[in-house]
Amino acid sequence: MRLAYEMEYKHPANEKPDIEMTPYIEEYQNEYKTLYNKCFHEMREALDIRPYDYIQDDSYFDSGMDVVYMFVEEGVLIGAVSLEDNEVNNIFVNPLYQGFGYGRKILLWALENIQTEWVIIHVSAWNEKAVNLYRSAGFEITKTIIVDQDEFGRKEYSKDLNMINEMVKNWLDERGFGDRITEHTETIDTVEHAAMQIGCTEAEIAKTLSFTVEEKPVIIVMAGDGRVNSSKFKAQFHTKPSMIPRDKVEELTGFLPGGVCPFGVPEGIPIWLDVSMKRFDYIHPAGGNEFVSVKLTPDELEKASGAIGWCDVCKGWEDDCEKVVR
Repeated sequence: MRLAYEMEYKHPANEKPDIEMTPYIEEYQNEYKTLYNKCFHEMREALDIRPYDYIQDDSYFDSGMDVVYMFVEEGVLIGAVSLEDNEVNNIFVNPLYQGFGYGRKILLWALENIQTEWVIIHVSAWNEKAVNLYRSAGFEITKTIIVDQDEFGRKEYSKDLNMINEMVKNWLDERGFGDRITEHTETIDTVEHAAMQIGCTEAEIAKTLSFTVEEKPVIIVMAGDGRVNSSKFKAQFHTKPSMIPRDKVEELTGFLPGGVCPFGVPEGIPIWLDVSMKRFDYIHPAGGNEFVSVKLTPDELEKASGAIGWCDVCKGWEDDCEKVVR
């Protein structure tokens, strides 16, 4: 999943810029094109935004350059930035001059000269160096978003993951479990990843699966080492197990694949808990996206989720039980 952060300027830095930048200078067009593509190629490739070298020809410069500012010293283009409405965008530094603090200097100049008090910036989630720079200058992460692209290869920020977090947090707060939420820096989109991030066994991960029963969604939460048993499932629901297709999960459950959880699901979707989880003191379901987990006892999960009740539809976990299922 291609992720980026939207960061908001909330804590103005005491530092003042010690450089002067000038509006876009046409004679540096070739240098700008070369440096832009070189500096953003890795980011675009990591996010799979094509073309990886965005500036393909000189038609790029036909419009929109009035928001571009350059830092030129002794005839060398050292870096540039765009000030687009309330967004600081497209900061880059000539690779020959990286590591000398020019990125921070350009950022401080941009913050001093942008014509708005509410300032945002977007940055790839993998680019820790840039994220740390922006934080040190007074920015905070306000959104975690999935990055898609339109037919022209331009970035589109399609989903605010933090909005889901807030909804789940409110749901759990109202039921007295808001303090059980943990946010992770790495994805917990699989049982293996979740166990690594949380520091528990894979079996203690409460995986939430969504099925179609009589053409309606049903959610079942089970232990991480459990596998659906067709016979047991049919005995419980009077039909063979049929999982909701991945591309339909969000539409039907309100959550993205990897983040489906039993908290705050759309009204009318029944939630069942499998007995495979009862052997543990604590279990860890997802909390609305692939970076959030919730630590609960089995009884607390029943209360927090509003589940219909307990079912027995899994196999593969009984031999490793450490507790007798009651």
